[in-house]
Amino acid sequence: MKNRTNSVLRLNAKTTTHLQPGRIQTDQSPGQRSQIEKLKPVLGKWYFVFSLLQVSGSRINEILKASWQQISDEGGLHIKGAKGSRDRYVYDFQCSAYLRKMKNLETDPFQYLNIFAAIRLMKRHGMTTQKKGRKHMTVTGIFRNEKAKNVRNTSKDEALTANVLGHKSQNSTSYYGKD
Repeated sequence: MKNRTNSVLRLNAKTTTHLQPGRIQTDQSPGQRSQIEKLKPVLGKWYFVFSLLQVSGSRINEILKASWQQISDEGGLHIKGAKGSRDRYVYDFQCSAYLRKMKNLETDPFQYLNIFAAIRLMKRHGMTTQKKGRKHMTVTGIFRNEKAKNVRNTSKDEALTANVLGHKSQNSTSYYGKD
């Protein structure tokens, strides 16, 4: 398959489900989450990682390093002092039952998962983008970039976008959400 010059999902012949080409959706509406939902049986624990990334726009390591102490009683995730020292709360209805279960078991929710396995899995299932003017495919920031685009399109407020992404400065935020 040829590389595309815009930020569009690449589908891979190894993908085990039938995904439609298009952008990864990051809203919580059921129709827009369907791309990740279709992969749920294949992904296992990774489904919850990708779902949280999709909803929150967090960095992959912020989610993977979460401990059970960071999970609220409602099933939300408190990301403490990550890059930029900003605390944020992430809540995803799809993941709340799993996170509450991990809290009750006093087990880290994403123990033994790492960023390298995430990259391999995302490539295997075609969750990559081609940025304009770049030679290689982008994997790790795809959910973060799409979240920034959605926030910008709905609010047009750079300060809100910076807050959602956990940035201290709006200058850092200007990189995200562009093709």
